[in-house]
Amino acid sequence: MKACIFFGLILVIPGCSTSRKIIYSFESKNVSDSIVFTLKKNAPLFDKEYQKIKWFALLKQDLNDYSLTLEEATSSPLFSKIVKKTNRFIYVNDKLLIPVIFESDMLSFDMRKLLNGGTVNFGGFYFYIKKDNEGYRVVKTGVLF
Repeated sequence: MKACIFFGLILVIPGCSTSRKIIYSFESKNVSDSIVFTLKKNAPLFDKEYQKIKWFALLKQDLNDYSLTLEEATSSPLFSKIVKKTNRFIYVNDKLLIPVIFESDMLSFDMRKLLNGGTVNFGGFYFYIKKDNEGYRVVKTGVLF
């Protein structure tokens, strides 16, 4: 009987894995267009097309509003390590999925171990996203460096 339970768990546990991509979307043309416009406009700074740049996102939530900061993932070795740890992505359009972490991820043991007592200084392209009766829309953009 114990052998049956053990083999049953072996079959079930791999299906519970979190290695599958988790995709988040604002489902808003306004948000997608604002992100694409900003990334296209600033792509010459990176000498690549905006879709070929390895972006990384930090998402903070405050009630129905969000702050989204996009940073080039290779700008820091630490960012590259963080990107490799996540299986979550922000859907911008069919050509652009951006790895994302949430502000609360900084409280996880894995992240603390990765940071080794340090902190992450997020900079990059900033989008303040508000939800109203029309859905989500970008109401403010900026550059944080």
